[in-house]
Amino acid sequence: MITMEKIDYVISVTGAEYGKVREALLSCDGDVDRAIRMIMGEDDAEKEQNEQSYDFKNAKRTKMEDMSDSISNFGSEIIDAVRDFWEKGNATKLVIMDEHDEVILNVSMNLGAIWTVIAPVAALMGVGIGILSRWEFYIYLDDGRVVNVKDYITDKHRMR
Repeated sequence: MITMEKIDYVISVTGAEYGKVREALLSCDGDVDRAIRMIMGEDDAEKEQNEQSYDFKNAKRTKMEDMSDSISNFGSEIIDAVRDFWEKGNATKLVIMDEHDEVILNVSMNLGAIWTVIAPVAALMGVGIGILSRWEFYIYLDDGRVVNVKDYITDKHRMR
């Protein structure tokens, strides 16, 4: 915050004009000492250092960020696929199995849909963990068919 007291103090120390002092204080976020150094020409080294600092906004995305986004997108697609089956009304239960075909979660679709609505972030995190752990997501339909959700999503993408 820039106050008249700060401006007056910098003017009295440096003897600079009001406009120059105001600009210096604005560029230094109201820091009187930095503004004085800037006006006196001693802040050049600090300015160069700031220009050479790493620009995070324009940096290229890392592989980890790309992977995180793809997992998040795939997790959202799994949740959307489960919702599609639930909205059709022909799904009875959701079963999640690990890579050794051991059941991790076996839940009624009604209960699973309620929890997805109540806690969507937790559901997305759980799906993300499942994807990383190579779990399989199965939906049991009321006519006895079993749908692998990952295969359903893959087929859905092929049809686009």
